[in-house]
Amino acid sequence: MLYNITTIKKWEINKMEIAKQYHTKINTAGVASAYNISTVTRTLSQAVKDANLALHSVEVLTEIPTDNKLKAEVLDAHTYRVTWQGKLDIEVILLVKLVNGAQVLTIDDDFSNIELTNSITIEPQGLIRMVENGELYLEAEYQRGFVWSHEHKEEFLLDWIKGGVIITPYLVSYYNGDNHIYEVLDGKQRLQTVYEFLTNKIAVKGLLFEELLDYDKRKILNRRIVGLTMTQKYGDNAYERPDMKTLVNAFVNFNKGITVDEEVIAKAKELIEE
Repeated sequence: MLYNITTIKKWEINKMEIAKQYHTKINTAGVASAYNISTVTRTLSQAVKDANLALHSVEVLTEIPTDNKLKAEVLDAHTYRVTWQGKLDIEVILLVKLVNGAQVLTIDDDFSNIELTNSITIEPQGLIRMVENGELYLEAEYQRGFVWSHEHKEEFLLDWIKGGVIITPYLVSYYNGDNHIYEVLDGKQRLQTVYEFLTNKIAVKGLLFEELLDYDKRKILNRRIVGLTMTQKYGDNAYERPDMKTLVNAFVNFNKGITVDEEVIAKAKELIEE
């Protein structure tokens, strides 16, 4: 079926009507730059969120030299970013346009603030070090209470040792002061089980790791774990630990339709319910 283009445009405008707009300013003089690029990221106020409004667009009203390549872009329903190159010492005026949140399909999708950013390869001995110095965080509050049985752990370890399964955890990467933390979002039980085996806390076929033959130990210590890292790059707490709502929503999204007990999912959701 062919549609009249004018009709489509009119329908889109009616459907995505601007509910509110306002001007805001950015003083570029005090903004630090990295590799000659300056960035300002802003999140809408809580009052705007409570009014169920979401970003439609952000327009730069101030005339800027083209060499600075200044641009404003909407990142999600509540966050926008302004970037430019080189040195600027002016006040930039922006026009922020908002729409009714009911028109935005991902308005509550805080998980979208976490982006897949990199990967990390962890050797078994490195896993021990990262757990014991706190760099790898396995005890997130939204996953407490979910523990494999010994039979499940032993079955998994045998498969992993023989190369039958590959461990690919999802890790939220952030900074706590000067400390770089990898919080396990998905794959906690696998990593916890490997750690317990390597540190002689659980046995496989009645044998602790320290009791294995040398060539068995070498094979196991040559296994690699490749984790996918995710980072919250925008908002007021960029590169810090995301808020609990973001983490719980991400955890729930990852575990939809798989073997995590529904009671665990329910307990995680309780952390963000009022």
